[in-house]
Amino acid sequence: MPKPTNIVADIKEEIKAAITAKLLEETDKQQSESDLVNTIKTYLDNTYYPSWHVIVGKSFGSTVTHEAKAFYTCKIGELNVLIYKAGVL
Repeated sequence: MPKPTNIVADIKEEIKAAITAKLLEETDKQQSESDLVNTIKTYLDNTYYPSWHVIVGKSFGSTVTHEAKAFYTCKIGELNVLIYKAGVL
């Protein structure tokens, strides 16, 4: 799988690097989109505390409200990835 491109992030550099590395690791395993979403969400919730939201697909529209410094989006091949954190009230 190609490397992530078009990375747009409002996130700490350490978390951005960790997400990028995890995406590379998991997309190389040829997982389904659903499996990829679950794996990345579980990783982020366990590593950086809930509540992370992960959307993966070839085409989708979105508008989200997220916590400060908790937004990441990129493209990997044909897949678009949107990751953000929105806490529980």
